[in-house]
Amino acid sequence: MRLFPGVPRTTGIDGGGGPPHDSDMNHRVTALESKFDGIKDTLNAIQVTLTRIETTMATKDSMHAIEVRTAVLEERTGKLATTRSMSIMVGLAVAILTLAARWNDVVAHFTHP
Repeated sequence: MRLFPGVPRTTGIDGGGGPPHDSDMNHRVTALESKFDGIKDTLNAIQVTLTRIETTMATKDSMHAIEVRTAVLEERTGKLATTRSMSIMVGLAVAILTLAARWNDVVAHFTHP
């Protein structure tokens, strides 16, 4: 009984009926081994890169600490004066200084006919 009916029987791997390996087997194995060495080098380089990334990567705890600091900064900056409020304060300061500098003229204007 045949395992794969319809598939022709061959005696060698190359189907040529020769020895149990083809004549190019050594060349193919050598090529695979050299490619495997290249793959090993690439995997080692990837491992080094991943280790470096892992040492500088933020952890869940460090991200939480950053979130807390950001919330504190947002709260503090929310209390700072806005441009509009600063403009109003500067305008009032200029008006007060002008009034103080010209106080004698203002009083004289209202007291002398």
